[in-house]
Amino acid sequence: MNLLLTLCLERENIMPLLEIPKELLSPTEIELIKFITEFYAKFKKIPSTERVGKEFPYFLPTIVKVPDKYVLEDLLEQVKREKLAHKWEHVLQNSISIIREGKELPVPEVSALIKLTMMTGGVETFSGFDRLEYFRKPGLNTGLKMIDVATGGISNGEVMIVAGRLGNKKTTLSLFIAHTWWKLGKRVLFASNEMAPGDIFSRLDGIVGKFNPLTLRLDPSDETKKLAEKTGGMVRVFSKEHHGEIFIPKVKLKTPNEIFAMAQYLAVDGVIIDGLYLMHPNDGHFSAKWERVSEISNQIKEGASDTNIPIIALTQIKRVGGRKELYDPEDIAYSDSIGQDADFVLVSNPSILDKNKIELQLVKNRYGKEIATICAIDFDKMTLVEESVLSDAIADEEWFSKPSGKGEWIE
Repeated sequence: MNLLLTLCLERENIMPLLEIPKELLSPTEIELIKFITEFYAKFKKIPSTERVGKEFPYFLPTIVKVPDKYVLEDLLEQVKREKLAHKWEHVLQNSISIIREGKELPVPEVSALIKLTMMTGGVETFSGFDRLEYFRKPGLNTGLKMIDVATGGISNGEVMIVAGRLGNKKTTLSLFIAHTWWKLGKRVLFASNEMAPGDIFSRLDGIVGKFNPLTLRLDPSDETKKLAEKTGGMVRVFSKEHHGEIFIPKVKLKTPNEIFAMAQYLAVDGVIIDGLYLMHPNDGHFSAKWERVSEISNQIKEGASDTNIPIIALTQIKRVGGRKELYDPEDIAYSDSIGQDADFVLVSNPSILDKNKIELQLVKNRYGKEIATICAIDFDKMTLVEESVLSDAIADEEWFSKPSGKGEWIE
């Protein structure tokens, strides 16, 4: 720390000192940095090491000459790592002592340290930003052409919310997206809070084999069993050749931490969460459901950014009388945070033109315009056909006019 202080004063750059969270500093270090910043604010210049030494006799400038090429940012990262490691060591030792005494684990303290660890990640400067980072890898396509054109796909660390009322085909839509990712050779974690693995796989088999999954439930004949085994063989061959896989936890993953831990363990390329509102926060007790759901939403967004994994999460629309023609993120049930945290919000509804079709409104698009598209789901063949409508403004009352043109999105 003394070396960092000395170099910052000698090179008249105190910004690295301000990037160290106060929680990692000792009381004397906090006072010293406070003096330096207040001195600069008053005299418009950085105090010399001699001036700081007079004010703080215990401050001993590093005498060793350091080459000019020594990067302050690298030294700052080293100091933060060392101080953070010391903090973790202290907390973990304290936690072990508490557990041995049979007391409850200090979850709030550990949680605060996790957040502190995230805070030490540093900042980017506008002048020093590497512009090549603009050109990140293309996002994962959903398979919905109009949505993919409008969003560029779901990139690493981004969250798409699919919202709708009960029976509005949210889960079915998410299974088509999971199938698309699988066909692209991606590894997918499908975390369902509503269905058992067998129920999900039967629907995915229906998509692969082009048959109604209800057949597997109602007709346990030899012919049906052969159909199921044939589909399973197709899936095994395709997965082996293209390295795609879909994982479904045998035990419900109740918190965002559990989901992201599983996602990292399995090294997946994307996560789909069926039933965001049925989850629990990583820590804390919330009396109101909106508080609980708001914290869950925040933690999912933070987790997506930390793990660099694209997320699709399913939730519900508020239950109001009638059916709205145009939705917005504030129509999401339980908490406005869900729409605020998301990069994209996709609302699913039965089409006002044809009840056998679903109408998808992209009501939030962090990177472009809102659009709408209509899809027809054939449950007998388990196919989804998109009938696309593009509007320059979703507020346009004619955006839902009868579409023209069809296309198998899966091709």
